[in-house]
Amino acid sequence: MIAQVPPKALKPEEIAAKLARIAAEQGNAETSNVEHLLGSGEDLWETDEELDEFLEGIRQRRKDEV
Repeated sequence: MIAQVPPKALKPEEIAAKLARIAAEQGNAETSNVEHLLGSGEDLWETDEELDEFLEGIRQRRKDEV
């Protein structure tokens, strides 16, 4: 039997550094301003019905995968 070593808990500053590195690798700008994120994409759908159709499509594909 092989003993498994539990992962070490990361400190908050280690988590922040890791997330910043991942964001940089993916070409995403780091932001710590939640207000900047709110409302992003609000103009992706012209109507609530278009958004509802999009979400229903996602739900159906997930259901079909199971």
